[in-house]
Amino acid sequence: MEPMTNLKSQISNLKNHFDVKGVASLGITLILGSIIVEIGLAVAFLGYLLNFTNFGIRLSAEALAAAKSGINDGLLRVVKGDTSASYSLPVGDANVDITINKGGCVTDPQKIQITAIGSVLGKKHKLESCVEIDSVSKGTKIEFIREISI
Repeated sequence: MEPMTNLKSQISNLKNHFDVKGVASLGITLILGSIIVEIGLAVAFLGYLLNFTNFGIRLSAEALAAAKSGINDGLLRVVKGDTSASYSLPVGDANVDITINKGGCVTDPQKIQITAIGSVLGKKHKLESCVEIDSVSKGTKIEFIREISI
C-alpha cells in the first residue's frame, strides 16, 4: 500500500503545483489593458489631428488678415508721401513684412506697388497692390489688391 500512498501524495503535490489562482485572469487583463491603451492612443491622435487642422485654418486666416492690414498700412504711407520703403509690422500674433516700391507695378511703371507678407507660425499669405497717385489732385486710386501664392 505504500506505493499507492506515495502516488497519491505525488498527485496531490502535482495538483497543488498547477492549482495557481489568477494565471488565466492575468493574460485576459493584459490583453484587455493593451486594447484599452490602443483605443486611448488612437482617440488622442485623432483629437490632435482634428485640433491641428482647425488650428492651421485659423492661423492661415490670421496671416491673411495681417497681410490685409499690411496693405492698408502701406496705403497710409503712400498717402503721406512715402514711395519707397521696406519694414516689418507686428499685428497681433502675426508679423507683416511690407514693401513699397515705386515703379514696381507690371501694368504701369509710374504706379506704386505695395507688397505685404503676413505670417503666423509658418502660415504665410502674400498680398500685392498697385496704387496710382494723381499728380494734380494727389488723390490715390487702388488699381487692384490680389493674393499671390507663396
